[in-house]
Parts: sequence; C-alpha cells; structure tokens
Amino acid sequence: MKNKLNCNVDNRREFVLQVAKEMFSINGFHNTSIRDIAGVVPMNTSMVSYYFQNKENLLVQILDNIQKDILEIFATIKPHADYKEKLKAFIKCCIDYSCSSANGVRLLFQTLVIDVSEPIVNKAREIVAMFQNFFVDLIDKGKIEGSFFTNESSNILYNFVLGTINNALQCLEIKNLKSENNCRLMMQEINLFINKGLSYYLGCDLT
Repeated sequence: MKNKLNCNVDNRREFVLQVAKEMFSINGFHNTSIRDIAGVVPMNTSMVSYYFQNKENLLVQILDNIQKDILEIFATIKPHADYKEKLKAFIKCCIDYSCSSANGVRLLFQTLVIDVSEPIVNKAREIVAMFQNFFVDLIDKGKIEGSFFTNESSNILYNFVLGTINNALQCLEIKNLKSENNCRLMMQEINLFINKGLSYYLGCDLT
C-alpha cells in the first residue's frame, strides 16, 4: 500500500509540473498563479503548495527536470563516434527535444529574462551553458582531430544553430502549428538546413 501511495504522489507531482510548465511558458510565469495551476490539475491550492511551497520552487523543479533531460540527451551520443557523427547526432537531439518539449525550451529561455530570484536565473544559465559548452567542445576537438576545417568561432556557429532552431519554433507558434507532428515535419527541413550550413562553415559534409 505504501508503494502504491508513493506512486500516486509521484504521478500527482509530475502532472502538476507538466501543467505548470505549459502554463508558465504560454501565459507567463508572473501571469500564472498557484490557483490557476490547481484549477487545471485539478487539485486544491493548499495541496499544490504542500508539494511545492510556492511558484519559484515549482519553476526550480521544472528546470531540474529539463537539466536531467539534457544529460540524457548527451548520454545518447556515442562517445567513440567520429566528430562529424557526434555533431549530427547532437543537432538531431537538440531538434527532437525542441519538438517534444517545446514548452520546456520556451520556459528555459524566458527564465533568463524574467524577474525571478538570482539562483533560478543562474540555474537557467547553467542549463543553456551545458548546450553551448558541449557544442563548442565538440567543434574545437573536431578541428584539432582534423574533421573540421574552419576559422569561424565555435560560439558563432553555436549561435547559428540555436538561432535557427528558436526562429523555427517561433514560426510554428505564430502560425499556430504547435503540434508535435507539425513541429517534426518542419524540423526535418531545419535539420537539413543546419547541416548544410555547418557543412559550408566547417569544410566537411554533414548532409
């Protein structure tokens, strides 16, 4: 009975986190109250507060989950593959995650600019830096190994990749085509576009 109860509690917590992530990302963190979240779950506000105390703790838990997701993404990239294959896998993982967790990606970047406590902003910065550091390290080591031939800054190339994905997500949102299926169809084209662009800048074939 105890295990079943714990499972139910975990499911409730996870559902609250999913609802909060969507509402924060769409309506805005400061425009969403605990009462709003409780009304969708549905659950009384005191129970939501019991699980998470306040909205900032909810946001921290959401960011923690995003960070775990990203670490799992990195773990899928084969460590012994050549650098071109690693780069292609990294781009594909970023695009797949942007489709499957568009609300989480949107909320992550919103957290960098909204008025929340500094530790939360720093947490969001840490997560974004994980992506950037992984990409930059991959490109720089690929240059040394001889897989990539470029004088372009790795950080500029990262901004090209990130900017392209973000612009695609914004386009989907503006056109109200936010379903995962629509996202994946568009992102297939974006994946090809990014790989072609990086192929040009890196002097290799990633297509």
